Amino acid sequence: MKKRNLLFFFLTMLFLTGCLGRDQQATASTSENREDASPVSTDKAGVILTFDDKSVGDWVKLIPVFKKYGACATFCVCKFNELSREEIKNLHELQDLGSEIASHSYSHKNALDFSKKFSIQEYIDKEIRPSLSAMKEEGFDVTSFAYPYGSRSAEIDKSLLQIFSVIRGTTYSSEGQRMAQSDKIYYSTGENHRLIFGMGLDFIYGNTMKEIRTALDRAKKNSEIICLYGHDIKDQGKYARSLKEHEEIIRYAHEIGLTFYRMKDINAK
Repeated sequence: MKKRNLLFFFLTMLFLTGCLGRDQQATASTSENREDASPVSTDKAGVILTFDDKSVGDWVKLIPVFKKYGACATFCVCKFNELSREEIKNLHELQDLGSEIASHSYSHKNALDFSKKFSIQEYIDKEIRPSLSAMKEEGFDVTSFAYPYGSRSAEIDKSLLQIFSVIRGTTYSSEGQRMAQSDKIYYSTGENHRLIFGMGLDFIYGNTMKEIRTALDRAKKNSEIICLYGHDIKDQGKYARSLKEHEEIIRYAHEIGLTFYRMKDINAK
């Protein structure tokens, strides 16, 4: 009887240990335990997930998903002065879990159009410095920037790279060049990049879940880092994709062994 009890105890412990191991593996931080804000080395194939505008109430829906898969992202915020205290608290929660809070300008003006009408310096004075000041006042030390509408020029890039460590533009798929063929959104591992481009996840951009998985597969196969961006996390809307599909993208990236990076990691020094 004692031997039978010991055997039962041993098998029970073995089962529990196995379950715990699988659970720990599922939640292991493929974002390299990013709870401190320091940039990390980008020596492994990975994905940079970025979100634009100010849909903070949507973004916090990702927190359980991030915890489950050890993921992180960069949240590029515009109109920061319009955020509620709760939304600012939510951004701090996202940052504390390892994500990055970046600037998307002060009032979401088109950088190229504004600079042509006035000047690059005035764009900086009206759209960049007020954004950084407002965010700094709430405890966000911002080093990355995403262009509203992806609208940019080499001349504006040059000026903004004197202020930011990394800036992001956008690019789009076409009939002849789908996401996995768009070299512009892929970056070599272990190298520093200051100007990067993302491709959209939202419904309006027309990239299917199959195409997104194929694009992630390319990053893994070629040891590259892919940059993607979205906006709202909703079941409907042009500039949205559902929470279920966002989780599927994150789950698949985790499953194939991609590391989750933030924008500032791509220029870690």
